[in-house]
Amino acid sequence: MLTIALPLQVVVGCVMPPSGAPVDMVAALTAHCMQDLQQPLWQKHDPAIAVLGALGSAARSTLQTCVQRPSDDEVGARCVRALGMHDSDEARQILLTTLAQSDLKENTVSALASVVAAKGITAALPLLSRFVVGDDFASHSAAIAMFQLDPHYYVKLPQDQQVAYAVGVADTPFLKTHRLHSAAFSATAQALAEILLNHLRLGRVTLAGRAVLMIRWLHLVGQLAAPVHAKAVLDIALFDGSDAVRTSALGLLATWQSPLGIPLAVETIRDALAQQTFMHTALLAEAGRYLRRLSEAKHPEARAALSALWKESGGNPGSGIGVSTSVGTSVSVRIPDRVRKGVRCQLVWSYRGMTPTPAVIEVAELLDSPCAHDLTILLDHPDPQLTDGLIAYLRFPPPDPELFTAARTALAWQCGRRLKLPMCRRAAFYLHGVPLPSHPD
Repeated sequence: MLTIALPLQVVVGCVMPPSGAPVDMVAALTAHCMQDLQQPLWQKHDPAIAVLGALGSAARSTLQTCVQRPSDDEVGARCVRALGMHDSDEARQILLTTLAQSDLKENTVSALASVVAAKGITAALPLLSRFVVGDDFASHSAAIAMFQLDPHYYVKLPQDQQVAYAVGVADTPFLKTHRLHSAAFSATAQALAEILLNHLRLGRVTLAGRAVLMIRWLHLVGQLAAPVHAKAVLDIALFDGSDAVRTSALGLLATWQSPLGIPLAVETIRDALAQQTFMHTALLAEAGRYLRRLSEAKHPEARAALSALWKESGGNPGSGIGVSTSVGTSVSVRIPDRVRKGVRCQLVWSYRGMTPTPAVIEVAELLDSPCAHDLTILLDHPDPQLTDGLIAYLRFPPPDPELFTAARTALAWQCGRRLKLPMCRRAAFYLHGVPLPSHPD
């Protein structure tokens, strides 16, 4: 049988060449891999990056040309990642030389930052610092690379760049994933938080000439700050005065379980109570959530505030109620029923933490309120105190038929499907003719 031997010179794909492959075959393979590297499909460019990285010196000159004069930004970033796999002094020098260029674009900067950080090239620190200027992808990448190479190097930067550095570190996925295990983060987080807070105390909300929303500033502060910064955060929120910033500040204070925000939360809820129409806002919801979280943590001031607010929002619909103002005086206002119930919606989840505990009918009547759906979730968790109170209330039918219906409906939520529970055995008599409830979606 005649066998014809053909030279193995045809490159069929971007794959590693066999051991001892001739130079021209490796060159052809490198060219093919460079074509794949420029393809948008990851099935093409991801394997190409791996092969070009493994080829070492055979692909270095080709990659050098690509990283220093890329056809586009994303291709340049891929070439940087491939070159970053080469473990040689020459490859490190190419990376540093490229990082020193003045016309680099965002993706290439990010790739260079990641590679020099992974290789521990501390000589890149002053080059990286040039890109730490704003609130963008390239600046964040350079900041976290600097943090990995030397978490204390930032003190050498000008003040504005220190702010950009703190922004970059606080908004980096790497840090969010690893900060709990990072001693470097623990050692520098408070100092970086102070940099941001000092920037905000002066009323500055810009970075590199671009305005940054205050709520974003507070989000970044929250990634770095600790309860010791609670007063500074509250002062900034009061200075700004906007609902969005106050909402963010109360969210941070709730996370830290700081009681400093209690006066602001109380003022927010009282302002809502004094209106003629109920408006559900993010600030009002956060104020209620803040007080509830502190109440659940058994904070006495929060529990006292909830109790006082519940009392102030009580009374019959449309009656005159004495409402305390933020300056300590009391005025009589007529509270429309929907306003009264809307405000109580923000408080009712902490009814067990109030002193005295609210009457069960006051909880039940909120089934006809802006928080009807959420209240059904609360009532659907059986509670002996609530169940016993509803049964005791229904023993003597109230003159108001709407309250009677509300009490029976609330009891149905508690016991309608649980009549075999010890605390529900006495409820059956009061549930005759009451349909099993369903969530009012």
